[in-house]
Formats: sequence, structure tokens, C-alpha cells
Amino acid sequence: MKAKYLFPGHNVPMRSPDTHDDGAVLTQPEATNREGAFPSCAWHPDVEMAVRCSRCGRPICADCAISASVGFQCPACVREGNTPGARRIRWQGQSTQAGRNGRAPVTMILIGINVVAFVLTLTAGNSIDDGALVPAAVTEGGQWWRLLTSMFLHAGLMHIAFNMFALWVLGSQLEVAIGPWWYLAVFFVAGLAGGVVYVALAAPFAPAVGASGAVFGLFGAVGVLAWRRRHTPQGRALWRNIAVLLVINLVFTFAFPGIAWQAHVGGLVAGGALMAILDLVRHPPA
Repeated sequence: MKAKYLFPGHNVPMRSPDTHDDGAVLTQPEATNREGAFPSCAWHPDVEMAVRCSRCGRPICADCAISASVGFQCPACVREGNTPGARRIRWQGQSTQAGRNGRAPVTMILIGINVVAFVLTLTAGNSIDDGALVPAAVTEGGQWWRLLTSMFLHAGLMHIAFNMFALWVLGSQLEVAIGPWWYLAVFFVAGLAGGVVYVALAAPFAPAVGASGAVFGLFGAVGVLAWRRRHTPQGRALWRNIAVLLVINLVFTFAFPGIAWQAHVGGLVAGGALMAILDLVRHPPA
């Protein structure tokens, strides 16, 4: 029998309402909402989709989206994952499914750019000072491009290792959840905002490098998504994990000298604020 598909061009089989794996009866999903502009939730045909389930690909609204270790899953996949003997996806200590399936290409590209830049500074004799963020060079010398270049430079192996690990864990989740373009917007807005705050508050000739401002922005964005879905068990678990990790990183930020806390705080606030605005625009309160 030839499988039906939810949308043209998507190889995601549409399951019949009366033959679902867990016996649940679902409302027949529609391809678009009433205006015909956006796909509708598979469970609520009159509600615009928020994301696609990261496991089966079905469109789901904000109320149906349940936070998982990678993006969000639909209620059916969560029930299937909780079935005895089924593989359960956990947040703690597991690499993200999106990255393993090649579904977070933007995150991999960003990591690749950072690694290439780091190798070049080691092998080509280039100094990171040439692209570092120096407040005086920006405000007095007009070298605003340093706000961008400093995001892709790192001062040592441990520096880039910690930042790239955090970018991998947080970025692959966020990219799947909100899409590559909005994900890029959060990354660069947070990174640039962190740089602006550093320029405004740091010593004039103190150089700074690193993607940590953008990474803290991802912390803020994922935290907003987790908080929005805190009414679900998965959402509460994700929120607790994000909150603990964020507190630990903020303690390190202020406990050790030489860390650009201005960029961290600026990126965190900017990333969280942009994600909150995006969430409100896409899913306004009833």
C-alpha cells in the first residue's frame, strides 16, 4: 500500500487516526490552517504548527510540543519512547540525535569556522590580537568589525574546547527546535550584543576573544523554550538542567579573573529576549 504523506516533498508517513501505535485516537491532521498559509498541528487542525516533532516529523503546536534532549517531540512519540523496552532519549550525558542524523548543519558549520580560525592562529603565525575585541579600537578607531571577528577567535585549547562543546550541545537542540535561520539570528544577535556590552563596560585596552557571548545567548534561548514548556515533565526536567548549568557557568564567569563577564551577561540577556519575542510572535497568548 502506498503511504500517504502529510505534505508534498516530505517523506513522513501520515498515520491513520484509528490505527495509531499506542491506540490513541487522533484528529485527522490538515495540511494547512484555515488561511492556508502555514501547516497545522496534527492534533489541533485549527492551530498553526510551532515546530516539527524531532522524531517523526509531524507538525505540532506549542501546547503539544514536549521538550526532549533534541528539540521537541509530539505526544505520540513521547508515549512510544516511554513504552517498556523502547529506547528513551535523555538530556544528561548523551550526544544529540540531531547532530548524529546530520540535522544540525548550521551548528557544525559554526564549529568548523571556529576550529579553522583557531588552527590558523596557531599555524600561520597570525595573532588573535588582530581580530580581538578591544574597546578603544572600536570606539576610537572605528574598527567595528572586531565585534564579529572576535566571536570566532579563542585564546587556547581549553577555551575553544569548552565553547565548542557548549555550542554543540545547545546549538544542535535550538537549530532543530526553531530552524536554521532563527537559530543563526539568535547566535549572532547574542554574540554581537555581548560584544557591545563589553565595549561599553570593559577597560579600553583589554582585548577579548571567544564565542562565549553567543553561547550564553543560546543558554538564554533554550532556557526560554524550557520555561515555556515547564508544565510538562520533560519541560520541567529540561528547565532544571538548563538552570543548573547556567548557574554553574555564571559562577565561573564571576569567580575567575580574566573572563569577559560583560559579554556573557550581554549575550545571555539578548539571546533570551530574542527567543521570548519570537515565541510570543509565533504563539501569542490567547
